[in-house]
Amino acid sequence: MRRFCSALALGVGFRPHRAALTRKRSLATDPRPLDKALFAAGIQCAKRLYLSYHQPDEAPEPTDTQVAMADAGKQLVALAREGFPKGTAVDADDFAKAMEETKALLAEKKPCIIFDAAFRHQNVDIRCDVALVSADGSLSIFEVKSGTKVKPRHVLDVALQTHVIEALGYKVRSANILHVNAQYRHEHEGQYLAQKLFKNSDVTERARKNLPRVKEQVSAFAALLKDPATLDLPTGLWCKEPFPCIYLDKCRAEGPDHPLLDLPDLTRQQEHRFHENGVEEIAAIDATATGLSAVQKRAIKSVQDGAPIFEDFVKSELKDLDYPAHFVHVEFLLEVLPRYVGTRPWQQVPFLWSVHTLQQDGTVEHAAHLCDEKDDPRSTFVRTLVARTKVDGMLILFSNYFEARMRELLDDNLGQAVKSDLRSLINMPFLEMQHLVNAGVYSPSFHGSFELDIVVKGLLGEDPTEGMTITDSGQAAQAYLKLLNSRTRAATKTKLKDDLLAWAKSRSERMHALYLALSK
Repeated sequence: MRRFCSALALGVGFRPHRAALTRKRSLATDPRPLDKALFAAGIQCAKRLYLSYHQPDEAPEPTDTQVAMADAGKQLVALAREGFPKGTAVDADDFAKAMEETKALLAEKKPCIIFDAAFRHQNVDIRCDVALVSADGSLSIFEVKSGTKVKPRHVLDVALQTHVIEALGYKVRSANILHVNAQYRHEHEGQYLAQKLFKNSDVTERARKNLPRVKEQVSAFAALLKDPATLDLPTGLWCKEPFPCIYLDKCRAEGPDHPLLDLPDLTRQQEHRFHENGVEEIAAIDATATGLSAVQKRAIKSVQDGAPIFEDFVKSELKDLDYPAHFVHVEFLLEVLPRYVGTRPWQQVPFLWSVHTLQQDGTVEHAAHLCDEKDDPRSTFVRTLVARTKVDGMLILFSNYFEARMRELLDDNLGQAVKSDLRSLINMPFLEMQHLVNAGVYSPSFHGSFELDIVVKGLLGEDPTEGMTITDSGQAAQAYLKLLNSRTRAATKTKLKDDLLAWAKSRSERMHALYLALSK
């Protein structure tokens, strides 16, 4: 049995699938240097590295959310550089030219600040967001990150930069992460002060401790890129950590219908044990084995039987509703840089709600509200939703996301009247449908996911996004931003409003349909 690796080593065995054994293997005809993006890909998964390196043109098109995040990252780098006056930006596009410019600036042996400094060593390319050069030629490097905390992968990023720079004979005096300050409160719309927006974390010691690992990985990645057998790597938990891999759908299509990755609540220890025993798919798991949770046992039996499983308590739970029952769906705007005064980075700002209200006699009424003005939508959102529910009956939510976001709004400066309405909403009886489904329902079509669209499609046999212009919350957020843009034409705004309201209505409508199905 062959052994392969994710990052440096999975340390587990598995049997390659026939599709993998017969797959056409290809290598890049024009080898290119390993850069920070490829290094990060290799840290997550060797197969992701291989595909990104050899088949970059086959990568899926980025989603609207991914494009927005990339744009936000560029804006953050630009804002961070405002804290380093008189910096010199080297060529942003031509790496060879950028290297020459960087080398020339360092050769002057004068204190300076370089933006996008470029270095290459043994076919590894890196660029520094900010490099602060001292008179003795040593550098303090700064990497800008959009998160509010320093993550291990961030440290590896600057460790790679340190490795390349020092291999060229320069000295890295300090390695730093400039990350977003979680406590930052926006003071003026459209204006951000770098000194308040960012926090600097000196990670020099941590980066140096990781230098041996970085050197090993660079060597290992070079070997992996020459080995087409890397394509035989199975899916695993690493496919979703720290982010879902862009090639996950491709890899899933090449593997079994129900891989281990689909097992709910799968731990690394379980995954390792299954691989060691040659188990690659859920159907091959012994449902009576020790260490499995009730949710896992239900999923295994459902996959093995090829049919959904409904526990009796699910129907019983849904009999005890307080009427009127309000099926509530909410859309939130999530941005790295806060848009409205008083908001924080990464704060979820609600802008759209849809409610299907079920009365005790079985009648159903629908209402929705889109905060389509350019002003801060938070107060309007709370006021209109409270007016709709009249804080009477109970809320049917799909997950606990709504409650958590509403509690966060209590920390905002929204006035006592709005906070009073918020508390009334939060104190209403509520039922989380996702929690109930997770606890007592499983269908093979879930593939380990308990998201609304997946559950609805699996249990009701319909595609919730069919015929919809907007098909996910990321697209809804981008549509809302376009709606707020003063340059958007009036006719386009009208269509965007209709699309957003139709999307939200479909969400709360599907929740009600799911309730009816589970009740029966």
